[in-house]
Amino acid sequence: MRKEFIRMLFSLMVMVVSLAPMNVSFASSDPSTKPIFKINDFFVLYTSPKAPYVDPNNRLMIPVRFVSELLGANVNYNGRLQEATISKGRNSLKLKVDSTEADNNGTVISMDTAPEIVQNHLYIPIRVLIDSMNLPVKWDKETAVIQVVDESLNDMTIFSQITDINVTPKVADNNAILPLWSNIQMTGPTLGKLTTGTLSLRAQNVSGQDISAGKEDLHVIFSFEKGTMMEMDVPMPDQPVRERPFIDKGAIFERTLDFSSGMYNEQLNYIFALGRTFE
Repeated sequence: MRKEFIRMLFSLMVMVVSLAPMNVSFASSDPSTKPIFKINDFFVLYTSPKAPYVDPNNRLMIPVRFVSELLGANVNYNGRLQEATISKGRNSLKLKVDSTEADNNGTVISMDTAPEIVQNHLYIPIRVLIDSMNLPVKWDKETAVIQVVDESLNDMTIFSQITDINVTPKVADNNAILPLWSNIQMTGPTLGKLTTGTLSLRAQNVSGQDISAGKEDLHVIFSFEKGTMMEMDVPMPDQPVRERPFIDKGAIFERTLDFSSGMYNEQLNYIFALGRTFE
């Protein structure tokens, strides 16, 4: 009953997803593809106020708020000292803005890049976090995917909300599609207005086989401060299921999605994607 109620509320929210068809072409992997972060089955495409990025030292940087909200760690930030202390279980890590030294469980360690402030938010190198917190991680050198594999993280509030409203046909392969590149154009939260924008996304069929028409599910989720937006994978009243064309083995394809918050003055916090196929 609770899930049905959530789905009903979701369908009534003032949110729009573009159902434009995809452009499909055969090509090899984009050599400019940057490392992408993944938590279980969820690719992380955007984190407020800026998507994870590769710094000049070729290290993937993530906002420290991400560590708390998505990885279940405790974060304390001292603005005066510009220091962040991150703890999870018995592990702790203390970092300082613009410093390549960190304290890992009482031992001073050296990093090859330094935390920095971006748009008033602290960004830290994911590598040192993974090492110091002993996170269960898989690294795929060929696809440049850094994946934290920990089923307990699916119980985090954000991911559990997505699961509650995500009604799908039976999934055949959770690793069939790889996001290669994304770009977001967005209006910021403005008093008395909705936050709107457009996401452009390029992905590749990495399933090792052709994907039949109707089976592709590059599923994008927009997580706002107070609500979650995603397209439906099964027919809903006044919301048809989008077209899902045939995709050749190894083909690169693109999608463009328009999005809108459900409430005024609401900030977009995250964009996630699932790269799967249906049976």
